[in-house]
Amino acid sequence: PDPDLTYQLTLTANPAGGGTLYGAGTYEEGAEVEVGATPNPAFVFLNWTHNGTVVSEEPTFDFSMIAEDVKLVANFEATEETVFLTIVIKPAGSGTVIVDGVQYAGVPIQLQTNAQVYIEALPGYGYVFEKWSGIDWSTSQSPILDGYPVSSSMTLTANFKLDPNFQILSLKTNPAGAGITEGGGPARMEEETSVGVTPVEPYEFLNWTDEAGNIVSDYPFFDYPMPSRAVTLTANFKLKDPDPDPDPDPDPDPDPEPEPLEVTFTVSMTKANGFSPMQDRVFFTGSMFDYAIPGENPKQLLEQTSDPMVFSRTLDLLPGRYYFKFYLNEGLSGAEWPSSPIRIADVSSDPDAKNVFHSIFGEHELTVSTGPMLSSPALVYPNPARTTLHIAPEDGQPIFEVRLLNLQGQEVYQAKNLDASRYQIHVGNFKTGLYLLQVLNPMGWYVVRVQVINK
Repeated sequence: PDPDLTYQLTLTANPAGGGTLYGAGTYEEGAEVEVGATPNPAFVFLNWTHNGTVVSEEPTFDFSMIAEDVKLVANFEATEETVFLTIVIKPAGSGTVIVDGVQYAGVPIQLQTNAQVYIEALPGYGYVFEKWSGIDWSTSQSPILDGYPVSSSMTLTANFKLDPNFQILSLKTNPAGAGITEGGGPARMEEETSVGVTPVEPYEFLNWTDEAGNIVSDYPFFDYPMPSRAVTLTANFKLKDPDPDPDPDPDPDPDPEPEPLEVTFTVSMTKANGFSPMQDRVFFTGSMFDYAIPGENPKQLLEQTSDPMVFSRTLDLLPGRYYFKFYLNEGLSGAEWPSSPIRIADVSSDPDAKNVFHSIFGEHELTVSTGPMLSSPALVYPNPARTTLHIAPEDGQPIFEVRLLNLQGQEVYQAKNLDASRYQIHVGNFKTGLYLLQVLNPMGWYVVRVQVINK
């Protein structure tokens, strides 16, 4: 035999849940391979077959590898007390099936003969339940089969169909494999649905086109108004251009990048109830730390000055506006006040500016604005977001106003006069980066740090 040639030995159990197997792999012609089968509970081993011919009636035996790929089947038989329930979902991905409180995972379920089970078909987004196949017609129209008796091994098919208000939105790339699409599938007619694509190297995005070749968007992420028919959209790409030659005559005096400035924050703890300078520590957090939880960054810890009740920290910051708040010890529970307001530091590059900000713990001073709290009673997802950011308050409070700010404090989105239980922001055209999501509810403002990823 040629030692450079190897062949694949595949082992399969029949039925799939009948037992565990070992010995599969890649071998040379003539190799003696020990293969084995161990029956699962409620099964007995029958034999090994190759192309339907019995090759061994022993659960463990030595197989002589031949000069071709081989598939051996280990056959098992269930004992009389055991039956199997197999679930099929059509079309694939159109829904899920729950059996006795557990989502069906694609493996036949072992049951006792005549077991009575609870089965429920749950349609996926854009689909509705149609019927069951494999059972008596009189019970096939209900998505719930409560106490259904399984007297013998059977296959039950959950059939779903497209909701009348939906059509299928198909997405593809040109060339194939040039990008990774997001969205697609069932889409509600006459409403916008989020669509996106991320290029794969070495491609760059051009545009989206419909079946007729019409350009529908020049942005990789956008909201597509779904018509009352099935649609296929194509994300078109081209190979990236090679890097251009360096500028032969670069600007001899480009605008300099702003330099970080020394900025000092001090806080007096004289009015902090129960504060002990020997036992407690003082932290602060804010936009200069991307709103990290106090204690996550060593620079959040303020150091004691010559006055044991005054603490200070100097940071190197670029000019701009910063939001911050002081905390007693690590975590968010020791905030100097529980919600609004939040302090503001305007860092200036003016030569006459001192950039020193003095505060008294727990007192609202002139450096304080009515900004958001740093804790969030809302579920914000997905985070990071590419196309749509969803806001779902966990405490049931209505949403009155929503703002989205970049880390320079610039407002990039605002929605007022709301009274909504949920809200969503389309972020497909926003720049990649960190943002501060501010939400107003009856309890006041709160802030969530979110990330947007776009190209």
